[in-house]
Amino acid sequence: MMQTPRTDNERPSHAPLRRASSYPPVMREIYDNWMKANEALSKASEPPITLSGGYSAKDLDTDREEILRRIRAQSALDRARIVAAAERDQAKASLIRRHAQVRSAMTAALSGEINAESAPALPPFGANRSRFMKPFEDLAHVWKAVNALPESSEFAPPLTIGSYKLEDFIKEIEALREMYRALDSSILSARMNRDERDFLLPKAKMRMRQYKNAVFARLGAGHPLVMALPVLSAPHGNAPDAVTLTGEWDEAEGKVRLAWTASSNERLVRYDVRVSPVPKYRAKDERTLAKLPKTQTTFLTDAGLETPGASALFKVYVVLDSRRAKGSNAVRVRRA
Repeated sequence: MMQTPRTDNERPSHAPLRRASSYPPVMREIYDNWMKANEALSKASEPPITLSGGYSAKDLDTDREEILRRIRAQSALDRARIVAAAERDQAKASLIRRHAQVRSAMTAALSGEINAESAPALPPFGANRSRFMKPFEDLAHVWKAVNALPESSEFAPPLTIGSYKLEDFIKEIEALREMYRALDSSILSARMNRDERDFLLPKAKMRMRQYKNAVFARLGAGHPLVMALPVLSAPHGNAPDAVTLTGEWDEAEGKVRLAWTASSNERLVRYDVRVSPVPKYRAKDERTLAKLPKTQTTFLTDAGLETPGASALFKVYVVLDSRRAKGSNAVRVRRA
């Protein structure tokens, strides 16, 4: 029977379903199992396994390919969003520097009613869009008023900073507005793809559970194919205590330095370091960066922080021999 080739993103995994990325490899294992079960049934002159609504192994594989396509698209969209956010932050930083230069130039050139004190104060870097933009828009109006002043012995308009003019400042403000719009668009695209991907997951899990029941009924509990079925849900048992994570950008290394408290759980097998895109840590969006020995409590990475100004969220998971895992607090790190 013809089978679709396995990709590098689909290594065999008997781990339970959790994140979106865990679905394609488990679905592939179910598909392979299903095809072998149909072959065994065919040799016994019995019909193949089909589920409610005529759902077949081929349908499961089609659903797997669509989920995999959405996962790959999400990675690209998240990267685009990270780049858009970094470009916006660079533009914000540039305007903040210009604000300081303009105020200094006004202080040096003006002493009348319109002067540096007329310029609005800087907003916090993390302020929302309207609050961040308004002081620069107001400063442009002040600069325009300065340029309209009559020439005097103290000041000859227009006010310039070298070759930098009011028109250049206005262009930077407009460029930042466009970067905000681009970021909004990339966030929306990522959210829509994520929602469409997540909509597919419950159906896929339901179909895999149906298949497990069907193959059990057709082949019996002791059949090798039934015994080889992958785990869909985490085993019962108490989750471990979480560790406490800290992280900061290490300028010398050019990476974020993560450090966490050691777990005292006797069943500890390893630590998993995972990353998620900002603004909110979502388990379905996280990806594993490293699986570390239980003796290690620090890690260096630039994942999600490839661009200056980029931000990413990190967690460290305690993983037990029972496969139970518990994530730490999420730490947000911004590349300098």
